[in-house]
Amino acid sequence: MSDRHIESALREEREFPPPAAFAARARIGAAEAAAMRAEAAADHVGFWAGLARRSLHWHRPFTVALDDSKAPNYRWFTDGELNVAWNCLDVHLERRADQPAIIFEGEAGDVRRFSYRELHTEVCRLANGLKSLKIGRGDRVVIYMPMVPEAVIAMLACARIGAVHSVVFGGFSFNSIRDRVEDAGARLVITADGGRRGGGIVELKAAVDKALEGACPTIEKVLVYQRSGAAVTMRPGATCGGMNSSTVCRRAAIRSGSTPSIRWKKSRSRSERSSGRGWTAASRTKTPGLRTPRDLASGRMTTARPCRRGAGLHAWTRSPLPPRRYGAPRNAGAQRG
Repeated sequence: MSDRHIESALREEREFPPPAAFAARARIGAAEAAAMRAEAAADHVGFWAGLARRSLHWHRPFTVALDDSKAPNYRWFTDGELNVAWNCLDVHLERRADQPAIIFEGEAGDVRRFSYRELHTEVCRLANGLKSLKIGRGDRVVIYMPMVPEAVIAMLACARIGAVHSVVFGGFSFNSIRDRVEDAGARLVITADGGRRGGGIVELKAAVDKALEGACPTIEKVLVYQRSGAAVTMRPGATCGGMNSSTVCRRAAIRSGSTPSIRWKKSRSRSERSSGRGWTAASRTKTPGLRTPRDLASGRMTTARPCRRGAGLHAWTRSPLPPRRYGAPRNAGAQRG
């Protein structure tokens, strides 16, 4: 067969320029983007250092931009300290408190909006709730949530108090949950009764129960967010906002207006891992000693709702620090559910 009869789809040379009016509203124009690329090519260390100083709030400013003493393993801003939740929320409260931080539309058409002020309140409430469950700096938390704003609240709450979180996609099987829990030595799992996908309900709590059955002895509690309204098995115990819980969940610990203390963390060159409906907590009986992997860092964000509030969605973001030595920051992730 002659090549002239074969049209290759492997080479794409078409261009799709945006409308001029749309391009005119861009935060970074073509000329500025070209200047930034030239600056990064000429001095990539200085470029990232300048961007980090201008774009992030540092509790303790860094003095070393790039540590290449152990090349080819590179570390950025090693002597600086910051908190991801602070940089995502608190820095916006003065000027953007009432502007939308998250606009969520669920599969069923439900829409919820969070301003920066409201999101900050929700994150502080969950952070206080985690502290009431004795979760603190260095503790590992596995998040297995549907694509709702509460996932973002959970991640941010963990980052705020210095807990390390590991996010497991809500579509993964119970084996993935078990592997993550055992690898990290997690003390807590944050999940939901279920999530909506393709017109049906994905039973998340049931998957967590199966993952923990006869395994994961380090898990002490499971925090459950009511999203779908599906019936789930909970161990009897105290109540939290009218929901059964085996762990006392005092409203005073999830009160609005209470800002938990910030845990400032040393920056890492790698992406850091340290999130009336209600949350309920189910306890585990076995509590052996926990491992503390050296390279686990806290930095993701989580969201969770206080008791007696409606269900919803969240997305998570990463610190815009450059990974390793070269390359652009990874994009923030967004979820639907």
